[in-house]
Amino acid sequence: MALLKQRCNENEEEISKLRSENHKLEILVKNLKRELEESRTANSKVKMINSNEESKVNELKLDIIQSRQELNRAKEALQGL
Repeated sequence: MALLKQRCNENEEEISKLRSENHKLEILVKNLKRELEESRTANSKVKMINSNEESKVNELKLDIIQSRQELNRAKEALQGL
């Protein structure tokens, strides 16, 4: 009977340890999920910024092309004088 009580106590201790470990793991999973979501949000923002920057770069390229065309027309006009 004493052996049975001892094993029962050992099992209860093991269950208690497992519950504690499970709780710690649940907290870890929750934190990792939060970090993952934050990372995804940040990544999305970076992509949006990159997209905006790419748009600005393309606008600047177009401005340069137009400026070159105007410069070439001005050179041609000067050469005609």
